[in-house]
Amino acid sequence: MLTIIPGSDAVIAFEIDGRVDKADVERVIAVVDAKLADRPGALSILVIVREIGMFTPAAIARDVQYSLSRFADLSRFRRVAVVTDKGWVRSVVGLQDLAMPMVDIKAFAMADEDIARLWVKNGNPAATF
Repeated sequence: MLTIIPGSDAVIAFEIDGRVDKADVERVIAVVDAKLADRPGALSILVIVREIGMFTPAAIARDVQYSLSRFADLSRFRRVAVVTDKGWVRSVVGLQDLAMPMVDIKAFAMADEDIARLWVKNGNPAATF
């Protein structure tokens, strides 16, 4: 399940806890599109990954299709914080950071969720490690 959680004008926040289907992806897309349309400046994303189950094939296809359609908008995203204790997710986040140098992407442990929230909102250098 993918749940949108309260963020701020400049931060889109959501939580993954289990299986993700196409309807979950569509909810996130709607929030991202609305924020991009309403806000001229850069946005940041906070993702909390508690448990990660299967992504349905339709969810993966829709996510890839949408991501490719928004590739030109990557410069509109400033920071992405992923909060998780899943080591393999943290490794994927590290690869994404290397692959997309125009976006600052960091993984944080679940115990550091408050630090991640500050960092994604403010980019506070003291909150990074």
